[in-house]
Amino acid sequence: MKQVLILILSAFFFAGCTTDGNDTEKPTAGYYVGRSGSFVLSVEISNNRCTRVTGYKDNQVFSQVAQISTTGQYPDYTYSGDGFSLVCHYTDANNFSASVSGRMPVLYTGSYTDVSGTFNFTRTDTPLDVNGDGVLDSSQSL
Repeated sequence: MKQVLILILSAFFFAGCTTDGNDTEKPTAGYYVGRSGSFVLSVEISNNRCTRVTGYKDNQVFSQVAQISTTGQYPDYTYSGDGFSLVCHYTDANNFSASVSGRMPVLYTGSYTDVSGTFNFTRTDTPLDVNGDGVLDSSQSL
């Protein structure tokens, strides 16, 4: 009887020490792409931090911000840049949805473009602009 009781207590002890995976989950490093209307955002994640956000409007690059603040912990992060924020919830290590609001700086002009909406981001290994011309490859017949 003592052995059965010890086995039962041991099972409870070991079950209390295990995790369900959420404590160790983190975003996979790489590029995530999200779309909403005429906007496409590319978010670069490295070491659990957002390091760059690139914005495309009507298939052309209009903004790139590298000074991004990352707050929160998995699965909920907020990425904030020069006048805009992405409030994110990861559904798994390779996908997240974000409520985007604010304005993003327009390259070389000193002006800003309003960006808002819900974006669903998926990690991708496919570059958006292979030839570097500032136009999304998916909109060109390359």
